[in-house]
Amino acid sequence: MNIIKKIIYIVSALIFLCTGEMQAQRETYNWIFGAKAGLTWNTTRDFAAPYVFGGKGEATLKDMPTNIPSILDATQGCFTLSDSKGKLLLFSNGSKLYNANKELMNPTTDMVGNIDNAQSGILFPFPGNPNKYIIVTTGRWSLDILGYTVIDMKGNSGLGSIESINNPFPAGRKGKVGASITATRHANGEDYWVIAPGKGNPSYLNIWRFSADGVDTPTSFQLPANVSDGEKATGYIKISPDGKHFVWGTFNDSKLFFGDFDNNTGKFSNIKYITGEAGGSEFYGVEFSRSGKYMYVSKTASGLDTIYYLYAFDFDALMSSADPQDYYKNQMKRISFPNTGGMPFALQLGPDGRMYISGHVYRKSPASFYVIENPEQFGNLKIFRLDNFLSGSTYMGLPSFAASWFEFKIDGETEFCLDYVEREYTLTISRGVGSEQLAYTQWDFGDGSPAIKDYDIDDGSIQSHTHGYSADGNYTITVTSHSADGNEITAMGKQTLAIKVFEWPSFTLLANDVCIGSSETMAVENVTDDMTINWYNNMTDTTPAYTGKTYSTGIQNTAGTITFYVEVINTTGCSSGKVPININVKSCGNNFIPVNPHIRINH
Repeated sequence: MNIIKKIIYIVSALIFLCTGEMQAQRETYNWIFGAKAGLTWNTTRDFAAPYVFGGKGEATLKDMPTNIPSILDATQGCFTLSDSKGKLLLFSNGSKLYNANKELMNPTTDMVGNIDNAQSGILFPFPGNPNKYIIVTTGRWSLDILGYTVIDMKGNSGLGSIESINNPFPAGRKGKVGASITATRHANGEDYWVIAPGKGNPSYLNIWRFSADGVDTPTSFQLPANVSDGEKATGYIKISPDGKHFVWGTFNDSKLFFGDFDNNTGKFSNIKYITGEAGGSEFYGVEFSRSGKYMYVSKTASGLDTIYYLYAFDFDALMSSADPQDYYKNQMKRISFPNTGGMPFALQLGPDGRMYISGHVYRKSPASFYVIENPEQFGNLKIFRLDNFLSGSTYMGLPSFAASWFEFKIDGETEFCLDYVEREYTLTISRGVGSEQLAYTQWDFGDGSPAIKDYDIDDGSIQSHTHGYSADGNYTITVTSHSADGNEITAMGKQTLAIKVFEWPSFTLLANDVCIGSSETMAVENVTDDMTINWYNNMTDTTPAYTGKTYSTGIQNTAGTITFYVEVINTTGCSSGKVPININVKSCGNNFIPVNPHIRINH
């Protein structure tokens, strides 16, 4: 009954791909992408890099990721999974899946993802099962292929195994899916939303809910403009870190859709769009800053263009603009990338808060890698080109992650007897993208006791609180996250733990003194027939001497005090423990037998 268990609260994402969004503790510390390129934040380095924007010459960037070996070949879509300690677990290009030993996990059947997609798949935890993950993959461009694969990380001696592959989605989606897909956590903190645009006339955003019971039928929201369903590639779709907005770049159609999203209901609203005017393919890579205040979009080259661009948006200003097209033409920042480096394609926020950009070979430009050092400092951006940074080579795609990927789970002892023992609960915080507003957590134990605010919210900190219940009954422990102004951060979810405190056995014990040469009967009263009553002659006995409501002291021949023990177990399994019964053995005179008061034990 006194087992101490932990409440684990991981504010972050678990897993990542070259196709979704978001970061976690160390689950995003390894990126596998491009042509045998790999990066890790488990070890870091200082790196001297020339400015692209925001300064002249070069600067030394501190704590940059280091290279790790890779066998992957992915022109665009790919995904990677690490554990909470930063150990690489899985990586894939959407069709081939590899474990940490770089062994192919699906040698006979490819997943339906395609490396020519901006996003070949998305990976997230299986709701209700901490050892399993779901990979949703989508076919090339507009082939309207979609399936999901279940991974069991307990398989193959902890290297992971495929439980099922390419499971079909429920029917009902609209338009032709392909090339763009993402996922975000449900507001309940357990389930996940999977989002895939459906192209055609008209075009849609399709959304499915994954829960512990499986995947629901889709809901579709029509877009205000059409996107071609021909043999054309599209760009990235992402959800903002707070789970309240979305952006989708259509690339070949040169449209940028954005608007509001409700991660509780799964509804899209206030959908707007911009049509590109730079003469060709626009809006491929898209990414929000950690705060969600700013949005960055890549403009690739077309025709004889020799200058590439990064578009920078104040997202609140864009959303509130009466004419988004005018904002795009006259207020958006256009940051030029000279053709001395690669053409900017995918954008992805790293676990260090920097934003990384793939630089693809185009015409005479070499392959490059870029970084926005300070994406939150919209008015003073500093962008660098990272020459000879990778041991492999980047193509177009970069690792990205399921948005709002916060593991916010409560665990612990949920059923126990009313023993008045305080139990310890601990909260381990792993801060990541979207947790910038976190100022404190609030603990509510559900019994009317004052809520506890804990301001120890540094990454890796462990909050510890003990609590004991004073009455039997059903309770709910709730842990919520709050910003400095006291508002609850709903994007992090509200997790609950149901507690059941069972009633302690209540009974009356009758025991008389014993005259030398005699015996007495001890009795337990005010109990029901379905209770178990065990009698012991010694405290150390493990096997009862007798089971029943009464027990004899046996004939006693020596004056003094003897001790017996009784244990009462009620129907919920709660035990009183071995309750001592002290019996006085005395020499009795004629017609006089001393009697002990009745002993009443209540729990």
